[in-house]
This record gives sequence, C-alpha cells and structure tokens, in this order.
Amino acid sequence: MYREFNSLTSKNTGTLVPSPGTDKTIRGMWRLVRKRKEFREVLKYKACWVCFGNHQEHQVNYFKTYSAVACTELFKVPLSILVNPRYSAYQFDVETAFLYSEMDAPNYVAQVASYEVSGKEYWVWKLNKSLYGTKQAPRQWKVHLVKTLNTLGLTSKDTDECLFTNHDKTLFLHIHVDYGFIVGKSESMIEDLLTQLNQTYTIKTKKNPTQHLGYTLSWQLDGSIILHQHNLCTKILNDLNMTLSNSIKTPALANIHNVVAQTSTPFSKQTMQKAIGMLNYLALHTHTWPDIMFTTNLLSQFVSEPTMSHWNLVKHLLCHLNGTRGLGIHYTKAQQHKDKLVVWADADYATFLVTKKSHSGYLIMFLGNPISWTTKKQSIVAQSTTKVEFVSMNKCSKEVQWLSHLITSLNIQLKVPILKNDNTGAITISNEAQLNPNSKHIEVRFQYLRNLVRKNLLKVQHVPTNEMAADVLTKALGTVRHA
Repeated sequence: MYREFNSLTSKNTGTLVPSPGTDKTIRGMWRLVRKRKEFREVLKYKACWVCFGNHQEHQVNYFKTYSAVACTELFKVPLSILVNPRYSAYQFDVETAFLYSEMDAPNYVAQVASYEVSGKEYWVWKLNKSLYGTKQAPRQWKVHLVKTLNTLGLTSKDTDECLFTNHDKTLFLHIHVDYGFIVGKSESMIEDLLTQLNQTYTIKTKKNPTQHLGYTLSWQLDGSIILHQHNLCTKILNDLNMTLSNSIKTPALANIHNVVAQTSTPFSKQTMQKAIGMLNYLALHTHTWPDIMFTTNLLSQFVSEPTMSHWNLVKHLLCHLNGTRGLGIHYTKAQQHKDKLVVWADADYATFLVTKKSHSGYLIMFLGNPISWTTKKQSIVAQSTTKVEFVSMNKCSKEVQWLSHLITSLNIQLKVPILKNDNTGAITISNEAQLNPNSKHIEVRFQYLRNLVRKNLLKVQHVPTNEMAADVLTKALGTVRHA
C-alpha cells in the first residue's frame, strides 16, 4: 500500500482541497490482488487505490469513454509472422499507466484510506491525473500513449488502432490497455524503442514472454510457438469438480441434437450458467479452443431452463477438456503457405430441430497458422443446403476482407484469398454473373461475397467434405473424424 501511495503522490495524481460537498465527492477503496505465475503460484501481492467510477456523472465528471482493447486476431497475426526466424518478440508492461494521463473534467475523490493528512481528514483530492476507476481513465491513457508512440515514429493502422508499425513496416506493436507486445525483424530496433519508452514511462520488459494477456506461450527449440490455456482449463475443472473425470476424445456426442431436444429432469440454473459462462470465456473470448466452440454455442441456448440431459452434455465436454488441456495451437513456419490467406467456410443444414435454423462456421489460416474462427447460429431459416452454405461463405468473406486489409497494411504481399467450401451449388452462385431461378430469393444483404469474387478480391474453391477443416465448428463429429 505504501508503494502505491508513493506512486500516487510522486505523479501528482491529485491536489488536496477543501471538500466541495459530500454529493460531489467520489469515494475510493483499496483493491488487493495476487499476481500469479504460469502454474498459479503467487508471484507478488499488489495494492491499488481505485475510485468508484459509477458515482461519476456524465457531462460533469467525464465526457468520453474508450478502452484500447485489442481483438484476438491482432495478436495472432503478429504471432504467425513471429515464427519466421528473422523476427524477435518482446513484451512490456507500463507501471501505473493511467497516472501519466491528464484528467479532462473536475473530479473530487476522498483521500487514500489510512493515509489521510492529519488535521485535514475531511479534505479531498481534486484529481490532476486519471485515477484508476474513473470512467475516462482508459481513454485518457490511450490518448497519451498514442502521442508518445507517434513521437517515436510509430503510427496506428486504420484497420485497428491497437496495432502500430514503424515507417518501413519492420516492427509491429500490439497494445492492450497498458500491455504491449512487439514483433520486429531487428532485436536492436526493439530494444531501442523500449529504451525510448522507458524515458517517458516506467516499464517492465521481457523477451519471448511465456505469459501474455492470459495466454501461455511455449517457445519451441525449432522456433515455433504453442499457444495454450492449460491454467484456465485447470481452474475451470477445479471450480466444477471435474479434475478426476475420465478423458473423452470428442467434446460432444454425435447425436447431440437429439439429446438436447429430450425432456428430462430440471437442473440447477445457477450451476449451468456458471459452467457455460466459463466455457464460453475459454472458447469465444480467449479463442484457443476451436473444437469446443460448437458444443459450447449450442448448450448456451439452454441456460435459462436447463435439464439433466443438458448437464450431462456439459460434463461430457468437461471430460474432453480434462484430457486435452495440455494441448494448444501450434504456430509454425510453413513455406508452402507463404503469402496466402486460406479460408474454410461450412454450415450444417437445419441443425436446430425446433426452429430449423442452421449453424455457420469458418476457419481462417494465414501463413499456414489459424488466426480467426467462429461458429454461430444463422438468423434465418434457409430453404436449401445451398443457401445455408452461401450465407456462411458470405459472413466469412467480411472477416476475410478486414484481415486482408490488415495484413497488406503491414507491408506484406498477399495473394488473392481463397475461400473453400464443399457445396458446389453455393460456389456456382458465388461465381455466376446472374442469379438463377433457384437462387433469386437470396436477400441482397448476402450478395457481398459475389461482389468480392467479381472484383477478384476473393476466390472460391471447392473442397471435398472429408477435407473441410471447418467441419468441427458446425457439427458434432465422431471419434475418427474429430481426430
């Protein structure tokens, strides 16, 4: 606590003034956290003084809010580039980052508990800097950091403001609030940048970090990287008392749709929501377990009225997780995929027995490594497998376009992306100049894909069903196909 208080005072966080009134004073509290290492052992204890931002009034105490939180693709694209032997990687963490940025509106905060000035216990701090907890603090820090990076010759990309490059695109900086991940061709160039940053901020740096934003990075001797979430999986299994469960090879039963439709004994809503919430975080937020995305997405639709049948499916998924928690995504250098963005889009027709809606899924690979994937129930009731597949391809094409712009903005020469699908009818519609009588009913909003193909910004290609890499994102596979 003493160290944190010294940081607040040394950075002139606030000026001690008489209280303007209790209704205008924002209360604060000590937040005590444990920083942990890779295997959950405590690294250090940290105290942070934060104020109650929910007591702030809009247009009085703050105006705009924003937090520089990068999407997972912005981390996986540099990671795919990093496995090239010419590149190096560093991580940095800015200590007390928010205290470097100026406050943009008057805010009065109670003095730090246990450190009140004697004789002025009822005085308050008028904030000069963006204290933790204030609604505008993340945005003010982002503005300050961007100005600093611009003076050092780094500019953000139009495709995403959390990715910065130098003038010759040989260094990439990915920021996430006060964390940074740098990939560059020259290690000395990265070290020079970190030295300059350290002149403005107090930062901690680490080469080839093993932990970043909750991910665990295992650096292999051949230069490849394995990205996994072993610690998070272990925590989920511990919380749900499934650590001693037997391993199962697949995340779901092949007849899962019949099982979820069965009537069964009601089950605890709270337990179901807790389990699905943790699995959703693992599958959708961290984006490290593509093979459980479909099952998690399907079971999420039954959290309001769960039954014992649904819970048994959750336990089946947890058994699979228990046996595979040591696995991860392997990022390697693959010469045959150089300068290629390859995409697989798939769909499962009338997946849901009640609504008859279908499931879409896609997988995007860059330099032979996965960088983006998703699974989602379609919003329409399609009348044919062709339309289902075409809608899935159309949704995928939007993500491909964004990634194409992102990658080319990094000065990486990219060939025309290839979108692979196993439905000849959907591929024909994508390539045809005009719609035929059987496809005229497809809405205008799904014609984006055809425009990309017409402009040669995307190529569609047929692939046999047994080679469809996105199959696991749209349906429950048997043991042989899942492996």
